[in-house]
Amino acid sequence: MSHIAIRTENLGKLYLKGQRRQLTNFRQNLTEGVRERFRTLASAVKRRPEIADSPAQNRSVWALRHVSIEIKRGDVVGVVGDNGGGKTSLLRILSRITYPTEGLAEVHGRVGTLLDVGAGFHAELTGRENIYLNGTLSGMTRIEIGRKFDEVVAFAELEKFVDTPLKHYSSGMCARLAFAVAVNLESAILLVDEILALADARFQTKCLTRMAAAGGEGRTVLFVSHDLEFVRRLCRHAIVLAGGRVVCFAPASEAVDYYRFISNTRHRCGPSIIEEVLKEI
Repeated sequence: MSHIAIRTENLGKLYLKGQRRQLTNFRQNLTEGVRERFRTLASAVKRRPEIADSPAQNRSVWALRHVSIEIKRGDVVGVVGDNGGGKTSLLRILSRITYPTEGLAEVHGRVGTLLDVGAGFHAELTGRENIYLNGTLSGMTRIEIGRKFDEVVAFAELEKFVDTPLKHYSSGMCARLAFAVAVNLESAILLVDEILALADARFQTKCLTRMAAAGGEGRTVLFVSHDLEFVRRLCRHAIVLAGGRVVCFAPASEAVDYYRFISNTRHRCGPSIIEEVLKEI
């Protein structure tokens, strides 16, 4: 297993419609972040399948179901699919922001995440304080963070604003800081969602180049994007998710072509093509 960075087996995530979890203040946010970040990165969480047969099933939706994948160390993998296909839910489980309803998820190595604008940050803290907070929650010491601090700030191009509270940052500035923290704080695995779309074109190119370099350094990258050409150019392999299930896991060009095929077919013939694909899994 030493060559495997990420492994899932029969992974499923069930959401109840209308259910919302609220954290009301900074202390609760920070406490919850510490609890979730420091739970074992290689964990198996299994719950009773009766959940799907509970009285609330008419209010529930499976965001992921029967997802089994293995991603090798150093691989750069794209995740594509329609909205609601389960892409973000998969990254949230792997980053331990949420936990699966059923199945197993293993992540071997320190994880850097870039999922939502402001996720893991606090608006009242400065950029400097948020860098140290995120590094600490990732398991780094203050000395380790200090060694990387200038590199993070320079990559984000926020030298003039590093001591400004995040509540005064634009969404693009937050995205730049979040990516700089995720990619530079010595993570073995990088999980990136579509948030890069918030950055300008020049910074997007800079980020994509950095992610490609991360793969060459032996780091593992899992990258969600609706830009299929980015996935084709950046990634070695790609996963196609449809209806919460993996319908293709192949070299990036092959997976992109497959996704385009089922998308075009569905556009012409309706949703039955996806239903037929899922029946075969």
